[in-house]
Amino acid sequence: MAVLEQFVEERRRAVDLRNWIDTYAVNAAQDSETELTRMCEWARARLREYDLLLSQARLSTMLRDSHLFPAVDPLVETAGEPAPEEAFSGRPGPKTHPRRPNIL
Repeated sequence: MAVLEQFVEERRRAVDLRNWIDTYAVNAAQDSETELTRMCEWARARLREYDLLLSQARLSTMLRDSHLFPAVDPLVETAGEPAPEEAFSGRPGPKTHPRRPNIL
């Protein structure tokens, strides 16, 4: 959950930053030497960093390196499937009687 929450939060920040730039960049473009112009330039640079951080390739690499979602999850049981025969080979089976059916 921590990894997912981190990416969701970074994505939200990037969206908010993009919206802020869209709102104020028009005003900043009218005067090229204001604090607002410089702040918009800084925000655009930060947004480019977020775009790199939030790329699908980075997310895939991070998940692969953290081994959070292996192809075969050793913690997941196969629900409804019979256990392999090898798992029971060391246990004795139920006794059978030639005239009585095995009910165990």
